[in-house]
Amino acid sequence: MIHQPYYIFQGIAFSGLSIYFYMNNFNYWAIGFSVLLAIGSFSISTEDPKNKKDEKIKNSVKTKLTNKKVSDTIKRSLIPTIGGLKVHMGMDKVKDKIKKMTGNQIKDLDFKKDREKYLLSIGFLYCLVDQGINFSKMEQEEYSRILENLVEQFNKQINRDKKLKKFYFASVDLNPVEFLKTCRWLSELKREPMMEEVYATAFHMQYTLVSEKKAVPDDETTKGFIKKGSRLKVGDIPMFALSYILSDKKIKLKHNLNSSITKYS
Repeated sequence: MIHQPYYIFQGIAFSGLSIYFYMNNFNYWAIGFSVLLAIGSFSISTEDPKNKKDEKIKNSVKTKLTNKKVSDTIKRSLIPTIGGLKVHMGMDKVKDKIKKMTGNQIKDLDFKKDREKYLLSIGFLYCLVDQGINFSKMEQEEYSRILENLVEQFNKQINRDKKLKKFYFASVDLNPVEFLKTCRWLSELKREPMMEEVYATAFHMQYTLVSEKKAVPDDETTKGFIKKGSRLKVGDIPMFALSYILSDKKIKLKHNLNSSITKYS
């Protein structure tokens, strides 16, 4: 059925032009090109433009749903990440009170530099988001866009909570240059050997929370995570995961802590 009559007339015009070129001994390339345009015009005349429009709308909805999934995953992952930072801050305050009351020296929980604490925290968030959407299956352009979204959302949360910002990241200037440096660092996490332990701890926490357990269970899955380097142990409260990472002297970052990187790929 003909849905677009205009292309019928266009096809006839190109057919006539092809005959004219042939009768007047034009170059075969010109004749062939004209014939192809005529065939293409006749084919398009039978296509329903509504179907194309519907298909475009359908693809647009699919993209929006994908973006929503990414946004929801980041939001869900931010909850235990920011919650973990607050737990660590609370533990450090309790430590100071115990020291004043008893006079005993308590293990220092806050010895890392602000930049390293910032990267470890956002790296922890990255691990949780990766578990939800699997970065390895993404095209580079989409991956870069999600990294920027992740860093932007984390920075918003930090700037919103002044106490948290002052306690952890007082010397970290969340400017555009730092933004790009952080995105670059996240895109090169494989260069950080200790991130394997961060991954294992983040996944272990997520597993416990999804299982609706109040404490880390004594099962084969937990043993597997501990073997991979998880800092959570049987009986631990899962929300302590990030605190354990920040207070672990063995977990040290080596790359891009003070670099001047302004571009990432």
